[in-house]
Amino acid sequence: PLPPRVPADGGFPDVEPGWHEVRRDRARGAFAKVCSAVQTTPRLLLQTFGHDFARSLQPDVWPRLWKGTVTALPEETCVVASDIRLASDVAAVEELGGKVVWVEAGSRLTKDPHPSEPRKEEFPHHPSVLNEGAPEIARNHLLHLLSLPAV
Repeated sequence: PLPPRVPADGGFPDVEPGWHEVRRDRARGAFAKVCSAVQTTPRLLLQTFGHDFARSLQPDVWPRLWKGTVTALPEETCVVASDIRLASDVAAVEELGGKVVWVEAGSRLTKDPHPSEPRKEEFPHHPSVLNEGAPEIARNHLLHLLSLPAV
């Protein structure tokens, strides 16, 4: 399928059903080829580009891009930022009136010492949810923390 065309009024493109899945699959394939060509893991490639390189040029590059994307959405849009890493990321969410909840991975927590890996002790004033059991338990606990009705 062809990529969506952005309407002249700057609104949201008219996207064919399933287009995002096709784009995501193509991106995963291309990403896998790059990782294979440079003989590294996706994790290391993302850390090197996203943190070591991009943030060294512009420390707030990711929060700035995220805020620009979110502020362009209709006001009633619910947004979930599922990968908060640094204090600047937290600040971006809070500047737009968002709530931050630490999701504790428990035994799945990475032991990676990379500086981009968030640590709970860096954000002690945020509530947390343990995500190690049934998904509906963690989801309902999270909804309660955010003062939203359980589903």
